[in-house]
Amino acid sequence: MLKIDFRGGTDQRVIQTLRSKPARVLEVLSVRLYQLMLQVSGKIVDTKLSGQLLNRLSGKLSGSVRALPTEVEGATLTGQVEAGAGPAGAYAASHEFGGSRPYEIRAVRARMLAFVADDAQRFAKSVIHPPMPQRSYMRSTLEESSEEIVSSLEEALREVVGEK
Repeated sequence: MLKIDFRGGTDQRVIQTLRSKPARVLEVLSVRLYQLMLQVSGKIVDTKLSGQLLNRLSGKLSGSVRALPTEVEGATLTGQVEAGAGPAGAYAASHEFGGSRPYEIRAVRARMLAFVADDAQRFAKSVIHPPMPQRSYMRSTLEESSEEIVSSLEEALREVVGEK
């Protein structure tokens, strides 16, 4: 999560604008925040889920990434990007946060699993897979984009302050 607080500023023009045009400030920042969340969702799909961190196999996870409209509650704006809805839900969180424990893989469509281990063909009715490692594609993209998000929102605020 990224939190930005404009209340602590000392620029009197900003403070005056926040007091005199609160609806306009919220409108401009809300639109800008949604645009930024669209950019973040695009970065997630175009970089993290396209080979930089995870390789695209079925496209279900990248197809589930979407920016949500900015929520306005009082003077608080919330921008969000979600992933893992629908068929991707089973593994989206496992990639983002990692697995919590080993899990069993059992043969379902055949009598045995077949795989190569230690340069030899192996067969087994089931295997225990170690926990999945954390491969953050969402939180890491937000962290990488945080400076750009803050500067863009500050720029939008300056534009509102400059309006007559």
